[in-house]
Amino acid sequence: MKKMYKGAGILFIRKTPTGTEILLGKRNIHPQKGYWSVIGGKMDKKDQKDFFRCARRECQEEIFHNMQKEFNKIDFDKVLVVTPIYIPFVFRWKTFIIDITDLKVLFNPDRKEVSSVDWYNTRKLPDKTHLGIKYSLLFLK
Repeated sequence: MKKMYKGAGILFIRKTPTGTEILLGKRNIHPQKGYWSVIGGKMDKKDQKDFFRCARRECQEEIFHNMQKEFNKIDFDKVLVVTPIYIPFVFRWKTFIIDITDLKVLFNPDRKEVSSVDWYNTRKLPDKTHLGIKYSLLFLK
């Protein structure tokens, strides 16, 4: 029997005069290569079965590549909501939504897993947006 996939990610949001924006990363690897997605990935042993630890580690690896000072600006205690996806025996995922409206943060994608990052208005998402993003946005309303 195949082992259950477990993973987590962070969806950063910010409020602007034109509405809420979310930070998405363009995937550079399969699955979903070329799609805009939440920043995150698969849990590993370092995460000690902690989804939030996994989300922070993946975030640091994928969009704060060699930028510890920028990563340290994020207040990870300010999680607004957690959006879980669970398919018994197959898949378990948690997306942590964090508002960084008041921060000026620089991002540096690792280019291996994420080719670029950009802010998108929640009403004008790119054509190739991972379905999990739309699911997570339901929790913001």
